[in-house]
Amino acid sequence: MYFETGKGASYLEPQFVAANAVSVEPKNSPTRQGYDFQYWSLAENGEEYTFGQPLSKDITLHAVWDARKDTKYTVIFWKQSVSDDQNASDSQKTYDYEESVTRTGTTGQEVSPNNAADHDADALSVQFVR
Repeated sequence: MYFETGKGASYLEPQFVAANAVSVEPKNSPTRQGYDFQYWSLAENGEEYTFGQPLSKDITLHAVWDARKDTKYTVIFWKQSVSDDQNASDSQKTYDYEESVTRTGTTGQEVSPNNAADHDADALSVQFVR
């Protein structure tokens, strides 16, 4: 019996189950930063697998995860340097650090300058051009 835990998750080694013996749930659940483990399934994001069933062939169980809604991320604000020429091309502009703020969102959701207060990322860099 093989366990597929997913990208960025801890590893669980396979279990040997003798032919026609029953499956046993692993003692330890896998871990994955930003997610809570829910259950094992025969298909990715499928229905929960019921342990204690007899096995007659190899199976792979997939971890099903729930994205955490309390993931912290940092938004970094930059502003165009006042010493830049006002007509400078994008490649000539320089930026000065303004501030950083910590926000909370859901793991795996995209963050943009328009929705940074509501979503997750490790860090978002926002530039203000004068």
